[in-house]
Amino acid sequence: MKKKSASKSAPARRSLSEGGFFKLRIAVGVLLCFAAIAFVVFAQPRSVQSGNSQPIFQAQYRGVSQVVHFDISPPLRDMKPLAWPQCTKSENEEQGPIPLGPVGPVLPDKAVQRVPGKIAIPGPIISFDGNSNLCGCSPPDPNGAVGPNHVVTMANLHFQIFNKSGTSLFGPAANNTLWSGFGGGCQTSNSGDPVVLYDQLADRWLLSQFTASAPYLQCVALSQTNDPTGAYYRWAILVGGGANFGDYPKAGMWPDAYYFSTREFAGGSTFVGVGAYALDRCQALVGNPNPTIVSFLAPPNPAYVVGDGLLPSDLDGKTLPPAGSPNYFVGSEDNNGPYGAPADALTVWKFHYDPMIPANSTFMLTNTLPTLQPFNSILALCGGTRACIPQPGTSNRIDHLGYRQRPLFRLAYRNFGNHESLVTNQSVSAGTGPNGEVSGIRWWELRSPNSSPVIFQEGTYAPGLTDGIHRWMGSIAMNSLGDMALSYSASDGTTTFPSVYYTGRHAGDPPGQMTLGEGSVMNGTGSQTGSNRWGDYTSIDIDPLDDTTFWVVNEYVPTTSSIGWRLRIGAFNLAGAPGPSPTATPTPFACVQGGSPSPTPTATPAQCTWGPGAALPSVGTRMVGVYFPANGKFYAMGGRSSDVAGSEFVHPFEYTPNSWVTKSASYPDTFVNNMACGVLTESGIPYIYCAGGSEVASQMTTSRVFRYNPITDVIGTVPAPFPPGAANTLPGGFSVFNNKLYTLGGFNVNVAATREIYEFTPGPAAWVLKNTLLPDTNGLAYIPTATIGNFIYTGGGAEYPGTLTDTTNSYRYDPTADSITTIASIPRATSNTRGLNFCNKLYVLGGQFPTPSSEVDIYDPAANTWTVGAPMPDARRNSAMDTDGTNRVWFAGGYDGGGAIVASMYIFNCPVSPCGGASPTPTATATATATATRTPTPTATSTATPTPTPIVVRPSPTPRPRPTSPPPRP
Repeated sequence: MKKKSASKSAPARRSLSEGGFFKLRIAVGVLLCFAAIAFVVFAQPRSVQSGNSQPIFQAQYRGVSQVVHFDISPPLRDMKPLAWPQCTKSENEEQGPIPLGPVGPVLPDKAVQRVPGKIAIPGPIISFDGNSNLCGCSPPDPNGAVGPNHVVTMANLHFQIFNKSGTSLFGPAANNTLWSGFGGGCQTSNSGDPVVLYDQLADRWLLSQFTASAPYLQCVALSQTNDPTGAYYRWAILVGGGANFGDYPKAGMWPDAYYFSTREFAGGSTFVGVGAYALDRCQALVGNPNPTIVSFLAPPNPAYVVGDGLLPSDLDGKTLPPAGSPNYFVGSEDNNGPYGAPADALTVWKFHYDPMIPANSTFMLTNTLPTLQPFNSILALCGGTRACIPQPGTSNRIDHLGYRQRPLFRLAYRNFGNHESLVTNQSVSAGTGPNGEVSGIRWWELRSPNSSPVIFQEGTYAPGLTDGIHRWMGSIAMNSLGDMALSYSASDGTTTFPSVYYTGRHAGDPPGQMTLGEGSVMNGTGSQTGSNRWGDYTSIDIDPLDDTTFWVVNEYVPTTSSIGWRLRIGAFNLAGAPGPSPTATPTPFACVQGGSPSPTPTATPAQCTWGPGAALPSVGTRMVGVYFPANGKFYAMGGRSSDVAGSEFVHPFEYTPNSWVTKSASYPDTFVNNMACGVLTESGIPYIYCAGGSEVASQMTTSRVFRYNPITDVIGTVPAPFPPGAANTLPGGFSVFNNKLYTLGGFNVNVAATREIYEFTPGPAAWVLKNTLLPDTNGLAYIPTATIGNFIYTGGGAEYPGTLTDTTNSYRYDPTADSITTIASIPRATSNTRGLNFCNKLYVLGGQFPTPSSEVDIYDPAANTWTVGAPMPDARRNSAMDTDGTNRVWFAGGYDGGGAIVASMYIFNCPVSPCGGASPTPTATATATATATRTPTPTATSTATPTPTPIVVRPSPTPRPRPTSPPPRP
């Protein structure tokens, strides 16, 4: 149902002066039905060009697009699913002249991966069928999205809603069921090219498709609630003023707007460029009947600048882009392709939407990034047609899609705090395999898209060069751990029917390689005999519950037939986790307009409140609380039930809603008080790492490091001892930055506080003693510490001039530069508690030695100021405490105001997250402090350079008794 451009590497050679043009085909009324369509690109004599003459220019501003109709639907569950009419029309082939420029040589792809990774990939957690080809349509355009409790799929020409166990809750129904009773083209036309998104910031669903006759519309439905079977806000939006057919629409969610791209054809036939639209998200989420929709057109001048389309970026995870970030659109350029690109490259466009003055919005091509290695999108075995990929038992071949000069859905964006990433992919020719030319998938990761975009890594996944299986039509995404997964179609001409495969890699793996093996969501059992059409796109998304599990929606053929495709839905986790359980807990409402939060005017968000949680299995103190994002659970690590020898806990405690579970895993020793713990990833698997610790009986510390896998409930020691532990020193403040655990200061038990800063890397496990020292020359112990953005912040901490003495000393440590700065002092002296990053601010809750407080102090890094928040319901110190960063804070156990060790627990819960912005940018208001560095000693020599001092990894020594002072007991 799209204008189809095509290529022919055949002998016909025409120069531009001879009027060479690119044939286009456009579907009118309905999708292509049961038709194999040939296509032609007149090949040009190749001329070698030096450099890249890519223009950088601003697209044409077209003003605010008109909404021609709006309403609120009845609950979808109460609507009758519409039947899908059988397709009776084939494409109406129209020609739209697009001049061809010179094309370059076919160069070898040096980024190719010839075999799957050697590490076994976890199998699917679940795999189930979606709808079959109920309308006799081709291609299906399978895609979907996943929420906390639902999976929603869309295809040509129907959609379906499932729970996450694969039970159908609604449908399959014709896509235009969503606009039943709406009136106009959105109700009467069921034309296809659908897209579905889940907005994890607002817990809403967006479904959309186009109309194929004038006035041309984009039909958008946005759920009123988190229930996709409920009511929807519905809009009919004019495309190009209603005069342009908006082919191949793609969408992405961004904090300020829902962004769309289209391939636009005036009057439905003449290609005029790529459309870009920003639908104001804040207005849409509250059901504004006439939301602001800013529109641009990027004309094909030259044609390779826009090629066959651009992809808008789609935000994954709940970490927002830095404040003021534009939405990014990405395109591809191939000098082996049909549009005469001078070189192989990716283009980066920036769409800045100004909600206050829409005319100040901009959509601009800002960067052309040459690919690290050449790629060739034209698959010569197609012979200038869509008959490309072989299938078993039939001579019919299916579409490769490589002739398209565009990346494939989605352009997945993620902010990891210390860097931003965009990933996408494209079907390409990978070279010659055992049976001839083989299809592969070129994938890319871009970084620093706003400041200085770079292609950080790329690869061409093509094990078909060895096994003869074609891989094509991919979709790629990254989860919160930095794992990357690629799903795709696979087929050959002998034994592999069109199937749904996937592969992946872990963060930190060798660049350009899918280091894991290959998994299958579905092994096909039939071939398609009646049409060449396949795709045109698919999707892979991230489960918002754990932000690590991948969900795939693609197609396969159950039984050899004319066009008997069927959707297949599957989920897998590269860490081998079982996948999150569905929950009824709503996700945060987050609306950012013009860089600041915008609350809904129709309802007042529920306030954040403290409430009781389940009591620990035992009274306990000096535990470390750890929130584990992979399963969304809170853990209490280590600690003890009393200040009497032999009272240390043996097993971790796990908190699930309203109850605690004592896990089976056992700690390696009894030195489990006052540890430094944090979640780190090794080989793509998240663990809770804990370093150091003390026991009551000996008043000694250990240098032992262990890690705990909450998914498998296994504890193992790590052969990288915590260096100060051997000197009877506990870790001080601790925090994780960039997958490294940092400790700041420490407590040489009943002797002195310390100043050193250590850095632990999990793979390979090693400690580094940093050159910088804490500015407090007396040292600091038990420091409240947290990472915000690119810095580690502290508030308070205890000196030890013979007794623990709390301070108001507060600092900002830069792990990258290994430098430290004094910030505004915390309002009260405190220690023996945690610092937490909640909504990108430092929260210091309770603490104080020896008598605990209930005060909550909040530091804003952007303003360099402290405020006092709502107090804790009970004064505590040395509790198990942590946060998910946006909605909840947990604390359990510890010493109460009377000095008793308690088991009670409290939870700070925000049904609607108060977080509304990205990581703050620290200002220059902090007081500069000369960075202290270590004084050379016989055992650790500091150099004049900033090079960190490596710590030699050696076996953990047996603790030695030493004289101790009276309490405090560490």
